[in-house]
Amino acid sequence: LTAEQKVVRNLKRQLERRDKKCDALEGDVVDRATDADMAKKKAQEDLLSELQPIPRAVLEVMLHGGKKIIWKKNPVTFELCLSVFFRSPSAYQQLRTSGFILPHPSTLRNRFSVVLQQAGYCPELQKMIRIRTQGLKENERLVTVSLDGMKLAPRLQYNKGNDTISGFEDLGRYGRSSKVANEGIVVMVRGLTLRWKQVLEYFMTDSCLTHLQLNDIIREAVTILQRLGLTVAAIVMDQGSTQWRWVASEGVLEGQRPTVIINNEECFVMPDPPTF
Repeated sequence: LTAEQKVVRNLKRQLERRDKKCDALEGDVVDRATDADMAKKKAQEDLLSELQPIPRAVLEVMLHGGKKIIWKKNPVTFELCLSVFFRSPSAYQQLRTSGFILPHPSTLRNRFSVVLQQAGYCPELQKMIRIRTQGLKENERLVTVSLDGMKLAPRLQYNKGNDTISGFEDLGRYGRSSKVANEGIVVMVRGLTLRWKQVLEYFMTDSCLTHLQLNDIIREAVTILQRLGLTVAAIVMDQGSTQWRWVASEGVLEGQRPTVIINNEECFVMPDPPTF
């Protein structure tokens, strides 16, 4: 080989050795980056495992980054967001504008858009009340149960949500009939020391409920609220004949005790303000 060819050969060998060293260094960098990611994930998992469910869920969302979040897969965080939104929509909006990754208010509203599709008790409403009352103090858990009847204009309408005709008599678990309803009865829970309210159930009838049916409805509503950790201080109702027949059957008459006992807890019985 000539001197020039030897120089070229030596240069090629040096380049090959450098390429091998570069490949080795790149592999080492990748391995170290992988180890660093694994160590980071392990540190995050260790930190999350020491937290309570709600802080852990919030931190998981914050560590999620800018990726799209499927809130159905984060039920604990979603329920926390609902709880904050129920307590103060303005505070919730402030958290969103401050950079917290939280679902849009319309997403929260759509969560319970299918409630009250049918008359009678709705389990979704019980869950809604549980979320709304999370973190309340003892005095903030005082509530009243209100029953109110109202006259309705007879009308039939197709409900595409559950593929039924609305407007017929519908008493929930007591069954439906072919009679067109002309009266509605609503059962609602109201906060006594906090300003909030929520419908529990409703019924459609062509006349009125019996006092025995009303007794079952009232006791069921109070029992549900007691199981949610709320204290029912009073049962408020209008002066319909059925309501006061139930009052008489419970011994709540003028000059006698003004309370009923439900699950070993006293509840005052009183007419609503317009009918005092």
